Amino acid sequence: SKFNKAIVQNKKQHSVSNNKHSNYFKFQHLNFKIQTLTHQIAKIPTIKNPQFQNSKLHLFKIHDPASILKYQKHTVATNDEIGIKWPEKENFELPKPEDFTFNILYEDNDLLVIDKPPGVVVHPAAGNWSGTVVNALIGRDNNFSEQFINEDGEDGVQRPGIVHRLDKDTSGCLIIAKNPISKFKLSESFSTRKVKKEYSAIVYGHPERTHFELETLIGRHPINRQKMSVVTRNGKNAVTICDLVKKGFISDIPVSLMKIKILTGRTHQIRVHLAYKKLPVIGDTVYGGRARLVAERQLLHAGKIEFPHPVTGEKCTVKSPYPKDFKYFLEQF
Repeated sequence: SKFNKAIVQNKKQHSVSNNKHSNYFKFQHLNFKIQTLTHQIAKIPTIKNPQFQNSKLHLFKIHDPASILKYQKHTVATNDEIGIKWPEKENFELPKPEDFTFNILYEDNDLLVIDKPPGVVVHPAAGNWSGTVVNALIGRDNNFSEQFINEDGEDGVQRPGIVHRLDKDTSGCLIIAKNPISKFKLSESFSTRKVKKEYSAIVYGHPERTHFELETLIGRHPINRQKMSVVTRNGKNAVTICDLVKKGFISDIPVSLMKIKILTGRTHQIRVHLAYKKLPVIGDTVYGGRARLVAERQLLHAGKIEFPHPVTGEKCTVKSPYPKDFKYFLEQF
């Protein structure tokens, strides 16, 4: 099959990488040759095939098939010929079909937007092999995942149509692709920041300003590796924009309703940033600190999402109303 090579140069490295559309290419073996070398140091690149994303690739020199090269550590030279062999495709167990009970906010032939309730995990993973959105999608259409398996391997089995996620206890708009082309285009829109997401959060405290923007690095907590935190190094850039909608008190405890837009999609980004500003989300058992009010889940809701349609390119705007528990707390202000 066709393989589009690109030589990417920087100060210390030559990389050979596959084209961004490579998830539509099917090959088991691939050879390539180092064509040019303008720096003394060149390293084997990270080459990905979505069918085998959780497997290690075998890289070897053509003239010495027994030489297995280590990723990003083996120095190559001009005219070296490198071979790549992917492992045999594994057979993955399909998630079991379950009843689809979600409210549909929008649907056409290419995508689906559901109103995800709190307490539901998006896709199967360790500790959550059932009761997920994916289980319900397969229950709605037993053939739903088949078209994604050929394109995405294990990802197509466990996460068919999934282009983004919401935390288990976050409610609201969740986009699902209905075919591989839509999945590719929607994923591209997310990665290029063409998707605009707006959240609502009920938090402890009153912000010092009615509008503020946070831009920090977010990474693993230095002590508790299960948590994320604002860090000064070894993190990813995260941008969050916050606006105060309403403030008041519940049982003499200061609380606020915040509208939040995120320009990046880091793990737990909103919860981490709000806690960093001393405005933790009510009900957040990880970042919320001492629970002064009883909430069954973190009061965070994905209320609006805007994105270009994967086929027509037209702007789509989908909104989700506040769920009952959210409304209950707002009525207590």
